[in-house]
Amino acid sequence: MKCKKSWKVKEKSRSAPRVHSGGKRPLRTLFLLITALLPLAVGVAWPTLPARATPEPTLLETTVFLGEAVPLHLGGERLEDILAGHLEEEDQMECWWVSPQGPASLDKLGKERPTRETDYSLTAVFHQEDGPDVLMNFIYRVRVEPGTIRIVAASGETSPQASALFKLEGRGLTLYRCAQPIQQPAGNITLEVEFTGLPFGAYQVTAEDPGLYPRERECLVGVCKENDTVSTRRGTAEAAFTIEQDPGGAVWESYQLGAAP
Repeated sequence: MKCKKSWKVKEKSRSAPRVHSGGKRPLRTLFLLITALLPLAVGVAWPTLPARATPEPTLLETTVFLGEAVPLHLGGERLEDILAGHLEEEDQMECWWVSPQGPASLDKLGKERPTRETDYSLTAVFHQEDGPDVLMNFIYRVRVEPGTIRIVAASGETSPQASALFKLEGRGLTLYRCAQPIQQPAGNITLEVEFTGLPFGAYQVTAEDPGLYPRERECLVGVCKENDTVSTRRGTAEAAFTIEQDPGGAVWESYQLGAAP
C-alpha cells in the first residue's frame, strides 16, 4: 500500500466534553484520560497519536533459509523505503518494529533469526506538512525453509537386510542417521537416508561403516562454493557413496540416532 502526501483528514471538534447533571464526567472521558496518562506512568515515549490510521495492516512477505537473519531489503529496496512509499523526504517518517518487549528499531529486527514462519508487526508514522500525522501498520511475514542432505549408497550386490550408519557434522550439529535398503525399479538395492531441518552452511558426511567408499563427503546446503550468497533454491544436497561390501547391519545399534553418541 502506498501512502501519499495528499491524504487529508478533517480534524475533530475540540469542544469541551459535556458534564452530566450529577457532576460526573462520562466514562468515555475517564477512559481517554487514563489512556493518555498511561505512557507517562510507565515511562514510554510514544509518538504523537495520529489523526488517522489504516484499518487493516498491509502484508509484506519474504522467504529466508533457516539460519538467515530477517532481511531489511525486499526486491533490492530497503524495507524502510517500502514503508515510506512515495514520500519525498525520509525525515518526515518514523518506523519501528513492535517487538514483544516494545518498540524497537528496524536494525534490531535485522538481527532476528526465525526458526519457523513468523509475523513481525511494523508501524510507520508519516509526518505530513499540510495535515495531521498518519499511522500505518504492516505485517512482515517471514517464511523459513530448512535444508536437506540426501544420502544414497549404491551397489548391485547389496542385500535387502543391510543397513549403514552415517554421521553429519556442521553448523554446531552432530547428527546420526541409519540408511535403509530401498528396492529400485531396475532390481538393484540402494541404501538411502535424509538429514532434514538443516540451516544453511557446509556439512561433512561420514560413513561409519568401513564397507562404504569414500569415507567422507562434503555437502553445501543453501550456499554457493564460489561466493557467500545464500539461496533457498539450493535447499537440497546429495552425498553419493559406493558399497564395496555389505555393511555391518548392527553397527548403528550403539548410537543414538539424531545425536552424538
